[in-house]
Amino acid sequence: MHTMSQMPYHIGFKVKLYPSDYQKHLIAVNDGAKRAVYNHLVACGNERYRLAKAVDSILLSHPAAYVPMYLERIDYLQSVSFDVKGIQNALPFLYGKEIDSLAVANAVKNYRFAWKNQKEQHRGVPMFKKKSYEQSYQTNAQYNTRKGITTCNVRFLDKDHVTLPKLERIRIGASPKIIGSLLHRTADTRIGTITIQRDAVGEYWASFAIASDEPFHQKLEKTGSMHGIDLNLIDLINDSDGGIRENKRFYASSQHKLAKAQHKLSRRAEHARAEGRKLQGSVNYQTQRKKVAYLHRKIERQRTDYLHVLSKREVENQDFIAAEDLKVSNMKKNHHLA
Repeated sequence: MHTMSQMPYHIGFKVKLYPSDYQKHLIAVNDGAKRAVYNHLVACGNERYRLAKAVDSILLSHPAAYVPMYLERIDYLQSVSFDVKGIQNALPFLYGKEIDSLAVANAVKNYRFAWKNQKEQHRGVPMFKKKSYEQSYQTNAQYNTRKGITTCNVRFLDKDHVTLPKLERIRIGASPKIIGSLLHRTADTRIGTITIQRDAVGEYWASFAIASDEPFHQKLEKTGSMHGIDLNLIDLINDSDGGIRENKRFYASSQHKLAKAQHKLSRRAEHARAEGRKLQGSVNYQTQRKKVAYLHRKIERQRTDYLHVLSKREVENQDFIAAEDLKVSNMKKNHHLA
């Protein structure tokens, strides 16, 4: 069986999860394990950097100086952050039966990928992750020697259930058409990374990365047309045919309702603190927090749906599309464009 990178066709899709109370507990535990591993690597990296700077400054002023304590500490930090085994020895709770070892490995991979982005794309250095109402971790599908999607530890049992590492059988809500096509697919198909998350509203989701040797969709017919598109500050898109795609500004249309909900949330937080109650245990605060999170999610979904509708229409009606390559990060630095 080919690896994900060797397969030419890739898709990703998201399904809603309906976990039991114990499965919710497992998701929270693995989210905490992922965060603990990432923060452990950040702490070790920061301390190694400070010790290395101290050693360099000492040797610069006193070339003959000997600093064994600093060097021994640097070696120790390297040993407990070099590989997954060393990290597990430093954090013994990672050997627990409820911990997904693949979540630990992916946390290490994401930390190293963050440093790669910092060096190659000049992004920020990895920072500590704090606990929040949102939870997420990544796991992977593992295959045996037989071929086929049903021989994997991550597989769709039917249109309403999937099995995942540690979580095992779990009910899902997804497009029956997509799940049905995967269940009856005969081409060599492979599931890669699965991201399991809980959003701020409190609903659970799973995102699947899937690859195959054969395409997942039928090839579109030729239309014989082509045009270029240009992003705009007033309208969303101007095309070379003179067409304009309106910028819907979903946030502006919901701003009044969102501000009203956030003011109510702030008042409930003040009342809880005045009465000496923690926000985590305040029922009124948590109820209103979920309403605010729902409004934010609704705005995000409106934007995403609008962009998907426009992009799908463009792809189906054009054989060739030319778009400008904008440096959005540089445009944000200009106060006239930001």
